[in-house]
Amino acid sequence: MCYDVHVMNSEYKSYYVAGIIGACITVCVTAVVFLHYINISKNAPPSPDDLLTQPESQSATANSNQFTVAADTQWQTVAGNTYPYSFSVPVTLTTTTFPNDPYDMYAIAWKGMPADQNVLMGVENLKNNPSRGHYINQPKMEYVQEWYKLFGLKGVSSIVTFTNSHGLKGYKAKYFNSAGETPNTDVFFEISGHPEYVIHFASGVLAPEVFEKIIDTVAWE
Repeated sequence: MCYDVHVMNSEYKSYYVAGIIGACITVCVTAVVFLHYINISKNAPPSPDDLLTQPESQSATANSNQFTVAADTQWQTVAGNTYPYSFSVPVTLTTTTFPNDPYDMYAIAWKGMPADQNVLMGVENLKNNPSRGHYINQPKMEYVQEWYKLFGLKGVSSIVTFTNSHGLKGYKAKYFNSAGETPNTDVFFEISGHPEYVIHFASGVLAPEVFEKIIDTVAWE
């Protein structure tokens, strides 16, 4: 019986030693692989998820979801079909209109996005909307300050009054959405001699510099 116990202890001892050696090898291999992964990660480009979580000012693809143009891009003039407005857009920007549209809108077709979900501008005749008719004889600042209530936004972040290169008085507004953010810029133009009209532009997918240039070209003949 003693012999059998000795034999068994010897066998277990050999298994134990082999297990220790195997564990050491596993740890060493794991450490080498981990260090190699860290070294690769330092030199690898960031993943899309990394870019999405970076602040916009630091993200290399911050403009990937915004329409931008090169400095040498040509621009062309588009005009209203119902109202006598005009403005310029880059030739690389595809715009579209809608049949029988009382607002005489232009929308943007880009990256497969439905045009009716990316409206660039439209003209509102306040006479045609009983709930907004009282704004006709009020300063248009009143309309701009209260516009967010009509579309379920949470409040006004800022409103800046300006005059563009064609002499149109405008209001550049930012409104808080339900998340407390201000992702879009809305611009409203009043028309001298026609207090019933308000031209409304929304920045949407346009890069700020593109939107600003479009706004400066808006005219009413």
